[in-house]
Amino acid sequence: MNTDHKGLSTTMNYDELVSKIKNKDPLALSRWGDGEWLNIRKAPGTNCDGNIYYPDLGDRLEKIANVKQDYYMGAQDYKKFNLLSDVEKYDKQNWIDADMLHKASMEGRLDTLIDALEGTEVVYIGNKDLKNLAFIDTFIAIPDKNVWKFRDRVIEVIKTTITDEHKTYLFSAGMATNIFIHELWNYNKKNSYIDVGSVFDPYVGKNTRSYHKNLKVSNDSDHMIYYSAPFDANKNMGVYYNKFMEILPNDDDWAVFFDSDTMFTTSDFGLLIEGAVKRYPDAAAFTCFTNRVACQWQIAPGIDKVSNDMSYHRDFGLKLKNQYGSRCTQIPANAPWMSGMFLAIKKSAWKECGGFVEKGMLGVDNWFHQRLNETGQKLYLIEGLYIYHWYRNNDTEGKSHLL
Repeated sequence: MNTDHKGLSTTMNYDELVSKIKNKDPLALSRWGDGEWLNIRKAPGTNCDGNIYYPDLGDRLEKIANVKQDYYMGAQDYKKFNLLSDVEKYDKQNWIDADMLHKASMEGRLDTLIDALEGTEVVYIGNKDLKNLAFIDTFIAIPDKNVWKFRDRVIEVIKTTITDEHKTYLFSAGMATNIFIHELWNYNKKNSYIDVGSVFDPYVGKNTRSYHKNLKVSNDSDHMIYYSAPFDANKNMGVYYNKFMEILPNDDDWAVFFDSDTMFTTSDFGLLIEGAVKRYPDAAAFTCFTNRVACQWQIAPGIDKVSNDMSYHRDFGLKLKNQYGSRCTQIPANAPWMSGMFLAIKKSAWKECGGFVEKGMLGVDNWFHQRLNETGQKLYLIEGLYIYHWYRNNDTEGKSHLL
């Protein structure tokens, strides 16, 4: 990799960017396209998103482009996409490809970026439609258009989130983004500041660019996720499971079952489950990590199985979430049968299995796992989701209440 006299790489591709995010290497990346160049030219009117070309914004952009910067600056591939560009006038920068994220999206490779983001603390600056992206830790809402008018307030709010810990700041803030990134990088160079533009719009059901309509991306309108702590007075859990699954309206809907002696350890558990459903469209079912249960591969590595200190378990769950997010591991067909203290099931998968066996309290989860294997369906474990499980306080022999 080539570097300039300041040690900054003069080239960076998509895979290298993902690696830097994963390793939490501080960086800044601003992206320059036809909107920025028209703003510098003092063009009248607005860009394709309805953002006004402000003369003072154009002056600020030109000042940045005219001085060699110690961070990455990307220019759109104007020849490939037949776009207006003045990039060749500003030869002090080592321009890299500003379209690397969009190209990765078109190639179906954006999952590696999402994986990397789920392993870091993400602060997202964008309009309200983007707030439910599963990898976001802190969301800062901005107006849909003309953010430049509110620039001072936006910068002020962002600065309140900066701490001694590394964070990744993602921007979908229009042409003002390049000013935000420039100011914040010079304010604190321990974080990462990246212009992601419209790349995540399809993940919230918005097709704002021509290539978006050709992407196969799941969004919130595709399904619903229903939650239940099962109970059956006749101690026949299969009956309860089947009745609950029957009332789900659509085959793409999901049921999440969790035992009454479990507790989610992070408040955003639903976003982790939603993220897993979106990222693994071939999944039939999900389970997660816990502190104690019969199935050993469901026990979180390094967990204190004896402790009932809830502060400890909540801290442990937060660490797992921050490290792995909704990343999943597919469970191999030869793995021991799972325990059902947490089980998320797609309705179509339940139908393919022929429903749950109705034989009492014990073994229903094992039977369902076996049916998943027999029908060739996939079971995943959500690595960043951890639940506390009372599990008879480790009294593995005390099963009389289940019989």
